[in-house]
Amino acid sequence: MKNTNLIVFLFFGLLFVCAMSYNIGHNQGELECIEKENNNVYSKDYFSEDSLKSFIYSIRLEHPEIVLAQAKIETGFFKSNILKETNNLFGMNNPKIRMTTSNGCYKNYATYKNWMFSVIDYALYQVSYAKGKTKEEYLIFLQKNYAQDPMYVVKINTLIE
Repeated sequence: MKNTNLIVFLFFGLLFVCAMSYNIGHNQGELECIEKENNNVYSKDYFSEDSLKSFIYSIRLEHPEIVLAQAKIETGFFKSNILKETNNLFGMNNPKIRMTTSNGCYKNYATYKNWMFSVIDYALYQVSYAKGKTKEEYLIFLQKNYAQDPMYVVKINTLIE
């Protein structure tokens, strides 16, 4: 138990460092303007599918193609109001047991300071519940434990093929 907590803590620390280093590479002045103008970090000028894909790969999420497909499904291809209001790319709720990067709750969805914290929270979810699964095992896990739509895995497979 002690070793598991240490591993999770170290993983979270690594993810945080990755998020910060990724953020430093962007124009800081632009980010500050977005925060002042919108009172959060989400902006069409700041967020893109390419930046999401790069970030997913940079923090080495397992099955990145599945994770990207989930973000598309959960946000209606990045157009949902929940995404705009919460920076939540995965329809995540606030966890009761595991660590989280969520900073609140809105309409039963976890809220995040920016979209990168949503991705880091998804990474914490993966580490807590689905680490080391094969692609097939991961899809089965998602259908049983994550999805509300009985066609969820079919939709994921359609997007990744």
